[in-house]
Amino acid sequence: MPKQYSTKPESFGEVTSALQKAGFKILLVFSLLILAVIVIAQPQNVYVAVFFGLSWCAISIAGIIFSNYKEPLAKLWAILTIPVAPYLVISNGLMPATLVPIATIFPILLLSNGWRISAMVVLACCTFLVPFYEGDYDKGLWLRLCVTNLVVSLLIYALASQLEKALVESKNKTLELNRALASEKQASAAQSRFLATMSHEIRTPLNGILGLTDVVLSHDISESARPNLEKIQRSGLSLNRILNDILDLSKLNAGKLALEIIPFDLKSTAKDCVAFYAQLAQNKGISLRIEVDKTLNTCVVGDATRLSQVLNNLVSNAIKFTHQGSVTLGVSKGEASKTHQFVRFSVKDTGDAIDASEQERVFDAFTQANSSINRMHGGTGLGLQIVKSLVEAMGGTVYLKSAVGQGSEFYFELPFDIADSVIGAKEQESTPSFSNLTVLVAEDNALTRS
Repeated sequence: MPKQYSTKPESFGEVTSALQKAGFKILLVFSLLILAVIVIAQPQNVYVAVFFGLSWCAISIAGIIFSNYKEPLAKLWAILTIPVAPYLVISNGLMPATLVPIATIFPILLLSNGWRISAMVVLACCTFLVPFYEGDYDKGLWLRLCVTNLVVSLLIYALASQLEKALVESKNKTLELNRALASEKQASAAQSRFLATMSHEIRTPLNGILGLTDVVLSHDISESARPNLEKIQRSGLSLNRILNDILDLSKLNAGKLALEIIPFDLKSTAKDCVAFYAQLAQNKGISLRIEVDKTLNTCVVGDATRLSQVLNNLVSNAIKFTHQGSVTLGVSKGEASKTHQFVRFSVKDTGDAIDASEQERVFDAFTQANSSINRMHGGTGLGLQIVKSLVEAMGGTVYLKSAVGQGSEFYFELPFDIADSVIGAKEQESTPSFSNLTVLVAEDNALTRS
């Protein structure tokens, strides 16, 4: 059942204040119009008419400047208008009566409750006072003017009331939406804190397990025990990768993932990715290739680690879902100048295609194209979400093309500043060696400390 929004007093107050602000601006324009009519028409009681126009003008200017006093100024306008408006009609006949339809909008905008009704009734009935005018007037025109003014006044009142009601309802819905968004942000922040805390808490004993497993495997052990220890090690490494993904996702969602800006070589980064997965591709009997545009300036400035993370995720996914054929990592040159260039990265495979209906969902967190994927291949569904977030953080957008029988292609384009040179490992200063030193380990976990 949809939620019913109540009209709260504070919402009425805010809407009334907004209407008053607009009303004073319109009143200023209308009072200047009245003064212009007075100058042109020269009514009999010109001093009263001028006072009437000037008082409206002064009240409207004060209402615009002194916004904290809008309510008393609006009531002052009503006190001046209720007696003076009928007097002007009785004294001048049809001329001021023709302005009544426009004037009836001001009680709606400036006043509320009984003040609004009283001022509007007085203004709307002013036209009926024309017969008390001592001069000549057209009775047929007067009758038509009476009907017109009455109908227009009622229409203005009805429309303004509906507008006010709609504004209050809109204000209440906006407040409810803001509260819901704030609650969602708090829940998301709590989730991120929980994931980060739990990931760190799990990592501490996991590091101890992996470390001790490495130590045991480095010693002579029975051949019957080694396979089991290696399985423990692989399981631990798999769990460690999942924890890293969760931590990265938490940082990305919180906007706290910092990107490095250092010179690196694009070609070397791409080759390292391919070399890392070459054995895995060979074990599956598929070809893993790399294609680098020869015109590309490979010395750029950016975050090589995060770029490697994106490429590793895409290449490992491509190998996972390709059972025959090939996986190709392409790096090509886009728009370029002397100081910067766009680089297009693509990972294309001949594996399973992704349905068009699932292509948008694959970039969502904890989502895979269908439930059978997790049963067959495992995984958390975080990889492509991290890819998408990292690519966007680096200034690009990742896209997917997939068709049955043609495999899939993930591609994106990133901007890079061109570096003068990339300092290789051999050119860097050698790291000084430390020996015969005592190391203090500050760690409250005995397993990690060992």
